[in-house]
Amino acid sequence: MRLLLAAGVEWFSGGLKFGCTECGRCCKMDGDVWLAPEEVIAIAAHLRLDESEFRSTYTRRRIRDWACLKQSASVPGRGCVFFDEASNQCGIYEARPVQCSTYPFWPSLLVSEDDWEEEAVAPDDHPDPEARRWSLEEGGCEGIRPDAPLVDAATIRQKRDAARRHWRRFPGFFIKRDTWYL
Repeated sequence: MRLLLAAGVEWFSGGLKFGCTECGRCCKMDGDVWLAPEEVIAIAAHLRLDESEFRSTYTRRRIRDWACLKQSASVPGRGCVFFDEASNQCGIYEARPVQCSTYPFWPSLLVSEDDWEEEAVAPDDHPDPEARRWSLEEGGCEGIRPDAPLVDAATIRQKRDAARRHWRRFPGFFIKRDTWYL
């Protein structure tokens, strides 16, 4: 779905303010990260594992050749198995999945300016005590902020479209319908 303004221009045609703060909170959310078959191969190679060893060690569910990453062992039921709490870094950043590399430019967050702004949260040290803050229940992204660098519309479209293609290829109809939105 593409939301256009009356003049035929996407609402974010002038770009969006976003700069990753490396807070790691998007990696701490409770949710499924589904890997396409080629992502399984790429991450396994990055970790110098064969595909079957990668699948048995790091994934918890399969639908056809797609695999769902396990969640963190350090915080049961929360976050990504590859998120390192000590360094606050992704252990597979160079090979991270499309679902991760395209956030927060997911189609569901670009439907309207309101959807985009609803994803924004203030960092913990923000002076306004009333500002919406990140939580495990509500999520959000502190990189969406007025003082962030401007990301051009072409980059936004490229990331949004990559996320959309990834989601459309996923074979789990009921998962897409009920729980997995990009």
